Amino acid sequence: MVITKRWPFKKNKTGAINCCKSKGAEIKDDVCLASVKQALYKGKEVFWANMDDKTFLGRDWTFIFNNQYKKCFYVVTVPDGKLTPDLSKVNHKKDLVDWNIVVGFYRDVDSGFNFEPFGVERFFYDDDDIRRFDV
Repeated sequence: MVITKRWPFKKNKTGAINCCKSKGAEIKDDVCLASVKQALYKGKEVFWANMDDKTFLGRDWTFIFNNQYKKCFYVVTVPDGKLTPDLSKVNHKKDLVDWNIVVGFYRDVDSGFNFEPFGVERFFYDDDDIRRFDV
């Protein structure tokens, strides 16, 4: 029998939002959830997420970076007009922007867009939070 590890909040955006809100995070905007990729990207440990490249500009965004290894969410809100990656440099998959954001540095590997100036809040979660919100 093969046992596979179930990573908390890997794709459960609603659960991640609710968990962060329960810990005091203010999340009012559109949300992009990114989790740590299980393999290195260009030699770096990264948070990985896809966004529709036709709709992600021109609005406020909250990014929730889930480090499932440390059981911690890193929350960054980017105001309307400030999400300005160089679209010619971002990694694209079909009609999606493929974000690869370096863990600990909050910078996209391909475009160089830096999330850190917008403030990074940390919210740790535990097994009780996983049982409560990641359903």
